Amino acid sequence: MKLGRFVLEGLDGPVQRICLVLAEERRVIDLRAAEALRQQGRGASREAALRYASTVFPSSMSAAIALGAQFLETADAATAAASHSAASAALPGAKLIRLASDLASQPPPVDAARVASLRAAIAEGTYTTDAKNIALAMLSYAQGRAD
Repeated sequence: MKLGRFVLEGLDGPVQRICLVLAEERRVIDLRAAEALRQQGRGASREAALRYASTVFPSSMSAAIALGAQFLETADAATAAASHSAASAALPGAKLIRLASDLASQPPPVDAARVASLRAAIAEGTYTTDAKNIALAMLSYAQGRAD
């Protein structure tokens, strides 16, 4: 699963969105829009569908990934529902293709080897943390200086 972010111009300024890049199909799926459409198709009101989709697909990639399995399962379901839907056409054609090409050429945002080594260290009880660095990062995040 290749994820990326893009920016849309919203009523109150730029809005970041998480997308799924299907490079082989030259498509980018706006996961929030796809999930909102999927929820509406299941009977949710537009407002409720948008609230739910915004929760599962927030503007912050790290916040989305922190949702764990719920994020991945919902991304899969939204992607399946978005086949040939408006969610993958939220951007003008040329810009969409350019975005898909740019995102597909970038390395994955997650270093799988590093994640595996961290999980192993945690499982073995050898992982150590620096409380001061964690506290500083939490403060920075809370003050809106980090993603």
